[in-house]
Amino acid sequence: MRVFRHILFSLLMAGGIAVLMLALSGYFKTKISSSSGTATATPKPFAGQVAEVRSVPWQRFETAVGTIRAVQESAVASKILARVMEVKIKAGQPVTKDEVLVRLDDSDLTARLKQAEAAAASAMAAREKSNIDMIRAENLRKSQAISEAEYDAITREGKGAKAEEERTKQLVNEATIILSYATIRAPMSGIVIDKRVEVGDTVIPGQVLFTVYDSTRMQLLASVRESMALMLKVGQIIPTRLDALNYTCDAAVTEIVPEAQAS
Repeated sequence: MRVFRHILFSLLMAGGIAVLMLALSGYFKTKISSSSGTATATPKPFAGQVAEVRSVPWQRFETAVGTIRAVQESAVASKILARVMEVKIKAGQPVTKDEVLVRLDDSDLTARLKQAEAAAASAMAAREKSNIDMIRAENLRKSQAISEAEYDAITREGKGAKAEEERTKQLVNEATIILSYATIRAPMSGIVIDKRVEVGDTVIPGQVLFTVYDSTRMQLLASVRESMALMLKVGQIIPTRLDALNYTCDAAVTEIVPEAQAS
């Protein structure tokens, strides 16, 4: 009986494995004929409307953050070393062209101008004297009352007096121009910003005192991607919005700077 049970168990195991293999292979599933499959794959006719597919250009919007700057802006600097005597400006003040805004100490410059004027007056008197000597020498030469050497000496003195007069005139012009540097005027009509000087300060040549900009002409400076910059051109109209002022307008591209960030 024990042998018989082992044989029966082995037969049951073999039969179970065979049935499992048949099930995995799909033996017990209903097969679909090739003819019925072909009929099922045929699409049904579309009852809707047929539309034409075509390419349509679509506007793409990109934003670029920029800053508002004046088209014309001038930084006024001192040309001399002097002490500030008067300041007639403050930040945000409107000014007109050639309006006096800052005065510097000009006492030494005025003295230098007076010295130059005195030298010019002396040179003018010397030239007038040399002209009289030249006329007298011409008359004496005609009567042979003076030698050629004496006549040549008087002629040289006359030329020297004329050159000295011209030199002193240039000194007067130079002193006058330098004296004008002590009075600083507005280079254009606009609004004063960034005032950097007060009464009593000592300024040096090249030191910026204040900045004036023309508020009637403004521009937007924006940094854009290189690929976008290649699609822009001068004169192109671009919609622009100022969020701080809730203002929208059309801006024209006036300049494209061919520069990229080093990073």
